[in-house]
Amino acid sequence: MSELFFILKTFILTMVFVLLLQIKIGERTLDEKIQAGIQSSHFAEPIEETVRGGVLMVEHGYRKFLSLFNQSLKEKINQDNAPGNRFKMPELRRQAEEIREDVEGKTKETAKKFRDRLMSEDESY
Repeated sequence: MSELFFILKTFILTMVFVLLLQIKIGERTLDEKIQAGIQSSHFAEPIEETVRGGVLMVEHGYRKFLSLFNQSLKEKINQDNAPGNRFKMPELRRQAEEIREDVEGKTKETAKKFRDRLMSEDESY
């Protein structure tokens, strides 16, 4: 029961604090004034630099982890079937070339038929 009372008391105190921060003094609320004061203080700059350094460290560590993970993954997968190397396999390359030649042949054939049809229509006028 004491835990529930603690949660209720903390919630009520938080709500009172938030409501007090919304009081306007002049053109701005207390919340806006406190935030502007914190941002313009001399303590904010070293904290921002520290945070930027932490973000760069996490980003660098994440990239390093991914490169190590990808490298070990590539070693475990057959390189012929690895993403990006799949069309290097002779059978797939041959099939892709056959499909490309078939499409190019059909395109040329259709273009010739269309051209012949246009020419025959021009002659009829």
